[in-house]
Amino acid sequence: MQCFQIFLGLARNFFKATNLCKSLYMLSLKSHYQYKQSSSVPVDYTAGNVYNLQKIYEDLNDKLFQGSLKLKIGWFGRQKSRTGNSLVLGCFHEEEQLVRIHRSLDRRDVPLFFVEYVIYHEIIHSLVPREYSSSGRTMFHGKKFKEYERRFPMYEHAIAWEKENAFLLLRGYKLVGKEDGRT
Repeated sequence: MQCFQIFLGLARNFFKATNLCKSLYMLSLKSHYQYKQSSSVPVDYTAGNVYNLQKIYEDLNDKLFQGSLKLKIGWFGRQKSRTGNSLVLGCFHEEEQLVRIHRSLDRRDVPLFFVEYVIYHEIIHSLVPREYSSSGRTMFHGKKFKEYERRFPMYEHAIAWEKENAFLLLRGYKLVGKEDGRT
């Protein structure tokens, strides 16, 4: 089951929006928390061509969480959407305590602070319990989650960069595997 399918119902509200609006919206749904489901997508634990996820995770863990986290982290490759206008930048798998980051972020034109933000965002999923709306729907990014997320030192900068560079992220997603032979 692809991570973003959890949010497919929410995305239906945006069918009448422009392609750029849909792309930005789907990028904002980059993190999809999978409960009680193991990862069916292969995970690559090696250092990337540009970024070493393990080192970034360890640095964030030491600086922001006093080394208290015990998570695994790795890359995952292409994950096509039905529309081609969305991209899952990361996922957290509760059962495996696994953070997966999309390989399209392993590029020089994606700044380190943004990769750190995506990793931090996924880490928060491991710390903040699920919240539920008054109708009983699971809210993956509820008030408490957003409160924690805003604690990221470069939060505003990362969000602004993501909005300004949605085209770059989607373009990079389409190029993953073509330049370096990896998927």
